[in-house]
Amino acid sequence: MTILEKIIAQKKIEVDQLLASNVTFPEREITRPSLYQTLVKAKQLQVISEMKRA
Repeated sequence: MTILEKIIAQKKIEVDQLLASNVTFPEREITRPSLYQTLVKAKQLQVISEMKRA
C-alpha cells in the first residue's frame, strides 16, 4: 500500500465518521459589497483601463 493509498483510506474513514455523526454546519450569509454603494462612498474615482487591438 502506497502512502497515497493510506491517506485516501484514512480520509474515507474520516468522511464516513462525519456522515454518521450527522454534523450540520450553519449556512453563512455571504455579503458582497455593492459596486454602486462603493462608488457613492468614494471620495474620488480612479480608473484603470486597457485597450487592445484585434
